[in-house]
Amino acid sequence: MPWLWLVLTACTGEVVVDHPLASELQAALDEGRVSAGAPGATMAVIHPEHGLWVGASGEADDEADIATVPGDRFGLGRITKTFVATLVLRHAAQGALDLDEVASAWTALAPHGDQYTVRMLLAHQSGLDDFVDEPGILADPARVWTAAEVVALVADAPLQFEPGTRYEYTNTNYVILGQILEAVGGDRWGVQVRADLLDPVGLSDTFLPSEGDEPDQARGHLGGADVTGTFHPTIAGAAGEMISDAEDVARWGEALYLGDVLDPDSLEAMLTAPPPNTHYGLGAFIDDLGDTLPEHAGVQLVGHSGSIMGFQARLHVHQESGVVVATLANDFLAEADVIDALAWEVLFER
Repeated sequence: MPWLWLVLTACTGEVVVDHPLASELQAALDEGRVSAGAPGATMAVIHPEHGLWVGASGEADDEADIATVPGDRFGLGRITKTFVATLVLRHAAQGALDLDEVASAWTALAPHGDQYTVRMLLAHQSGLDDFVDEPGILADPARVWTAAEVVALVADAPLQFEPGTRYEYTNTNYVILGQILEAVGGDRWGVQVRADLLDPVGLSDTFLPSEGDEPDQARGHLGGADVTGTFHPTIAGAAGEMISDAEDVARWGEALYLGDVLDPDSLEAMLTAPPPNTHYGLGAFIDDLGDTLPEHAGVQLVGHSGSIMGFQARLHVHQESGVVVATLANDFLAEADVIDALAWEVLFER
């Protein structure tokens, strides 16, 4: 893989070390943002030998004509699950939790909780209904939600399939895992995330709304319409509430998937798809770059996608080279995969 390389940028996005690749990555970000239909987007790329590049494109607030800058914060959506899964696997490695225990052993909040295990929750094999599909969300979406209120939306729904027999991505799984974390760790899941992950890794620009964090962030959109404030992030809770910037997301991906956060066995478990899963492990997607760039079929990327009202996000790591790409966009319907793929195309063509 011919890695000519990269650029170091200041927090402002100013290029400190000039290199042609910087302009290629910026062009990929600009092209991808327009193709995806996002008003604004940011991207961070990390290479283990050459450092960090962070870029921005478009507008963080199109009504006020405020340009996006590299440090702008966006909703992470489902990337939140990587933090929750990491803590669950840490507790399991320490012997405080058995992944094959039923969920009801730890929380009474779990509907049908004696029929699926913690491992099944991590792998989206529980059979639970997804609360995001429930019309009750629309009654008062902008209020601050609790985990109990979110789970109550689907508490009376039957299991959609026999636990362990299918994969069905369901946000309810991780809201329940947040409650299991609280039972095991003895503190709120967000407090554990900050104390055990954010602070040690140095992610000072990553926030938890359920802990009272209210950071400034880019305006969120839905098909170009501004929907900022329509849904409070706590509606996603441990399944997707976190807020961050591209650099922090990239640094988290580097720390997690390159082995600085989990022990080798736990990381292997996270990145192994348990049957019948084929591309999702215990809190991580295992993707083939060939799905978006056919000429690179067989190249494995690990990470997670994210979406929450107003935003999309992508985090991918190529473990073999240690290269990380994090992409954030401020429109729920703007597929960040489009931007992500263009960045990897630039990287693999160099």
